[in-house]
Amino acid sequence: MVRDTRHFIGVNAIEFSPGPNGGAAFPKFYNFSSVTGIRATTVSLDGRSDKAMPGPCITCHGGRGDALTPPNSQGKRLFNLVRSGASQHRGDVEAHMHPFEMEAFGHSTTAGFTRAEQEANVKKINQWILCTYPLPAASTLPEDQCRRPANTNEWQGTAAEMLKGFYGGPGMPNATSTDTYVPEGWRTAGQTTLYQNVVAPYCRTCHIMRGSAGNSDLDFTTYEKFRSYADRIKVHVLDRGNMPLAKIVYDAYWGGSAGPTSMATFLEAQGYAARNGGALLMPGRPYADPGPSRVVLPGATVLDARNSLFANGYAWTVVSGPAGAAIANGTSTQATFSATASGTYVVQLVASNGATQGTPAQITIVVDSALTPNPSAIRFADIKSVMQTGNLCTNCHSPTGTLPRPPVFYTQEDRNGDGTVADATDELWFYNEVRGRINFTELAASPLLRKPSGNHHGGNQLIGFDASLPPGHPNRARFDLFQNWILNGAPQ
Repeated sequence: MVRDTRHFIGVNAIEFSPGPNGGAAFPKFYNFSSVTGIRATTVSLDGRSDKAMPGPCITCHGGRGDALTPPNSQGKRLFNLVRSGASQHRGDVEAHMHPFEMEAFGHSTTAGFTRAEQEANVKKINQWILCTYPLPAASTLPEDQCRRPANTNEWQGTAAEMLKGFYGGPGMPNATSTDTYVPEGWRTAGQTTLYQNVVAPYCRTCHIMRGSAGNSDLDFTTYEKFRSYADRIKVHVLDRGNMPLAKIVYDAYWGGSAGPTSMATFLEAQGYAARNGGALLMPGRPYADPGPSRVVLPGATVLDARNSLFANGYAWTVVSGPAGAAIANGTSTQATFSATASGTYVVQLVASNGATQGTPAQITIVVDSALTPNPSAIRFADIKSVMQTGNLCTNCHSPTGTLPRPPVFYTQEDRNGDGTVADATDELWFYNEVRGRINFTELAASPLLRKPSGNHHGGNQLIGFDASLPPGHPNRARFDLFQNWILNGAPQ
């Protein structure tokens, strides 16, 4: 075999072993430079900008990309402790091993390296990978005897059913791999075609690694889980174009027809536009992002279109509301909306690229002279108070919370392990953990907002987080508080 160095980007390595202090084993990810052979702390595996390790790995292997802690007493920034994990070790980001899918590989015709000659070896590797998956319930199957019992809170080995399905199901009786696997939750919903055209080739590999025992809907193992993300799927796939995430998969998706067509049919059934004059909507057209609807005090409010995409022109207008409202700098990315009269206003943003205009995007701005607290005065103490008052969040997000427990705790904890609870260091670490739940590029995707307003909570909004109501409504007051804190930069 002769190495073609033109395509030698680097060496990726995965080590599956216990942490330095023992405990449950978990994957560790490494990359080594193709030039120096030295371990790299940043990589560009897609030919785009460098990204810090292990981020490029865990985005697909199912781990959590939480922000690092502030420096500890030795000046080191650490991984956050994933509270639902089995190892209870910093550095365990709860990532997992992927099955080797034979259909995804290019196979050699050289003797000794053909697919037929490699089948037995790949099956053995897949059996080893299966051994890394936690086992949610006792099993007498021989291939499950190497699997440790899953704890109550962690990822439950979701991918095991699929891996076994490649080899004929439980017992893995087949010597060769055939990917005809369709989860029961997709078959019974009558959505086999959507699964085979979209989820299996373009989504499943990464998504089936995600989730925990209590928050498993992102694994897409049922049609209902996939459907519950229809709004985000439309934004990520058709508008922003950041899914499928891997460039090679993205190119394959848009290079075909079955996937985009099935996706368009699905999104249209959910009430989202996916075609324009019969043509499939694709990323690359001007996409307007005016930010979220919000409640504000009378006076000036900054509007921000900087997270719009594929655009170089902007037009802000007031569509409706009491007389007297005005927009300054209405053709810039950052405009100023001003209104002195309390009431509900609709503001529209049209993004364009040359002569091409995108679909207008509208937000609702409610001006309320009685709004308290002043959005500019909101601090982390206000956010923490909501989280901890009446067990709103800590009913689950705590060491004694309802099972299964989430990966992040919102109770007062000795977060840095110095023996003192809730000192200044703990508060700083707590603030950083919560701030890490914010998506500053696209606020609507922030787990800190999305989860209590329905997603991952069985479709039920926590009290005060009903984002389906207009801004300023009493039943979304806590949502408005959190959102205004974020819009102000989420200050401590």
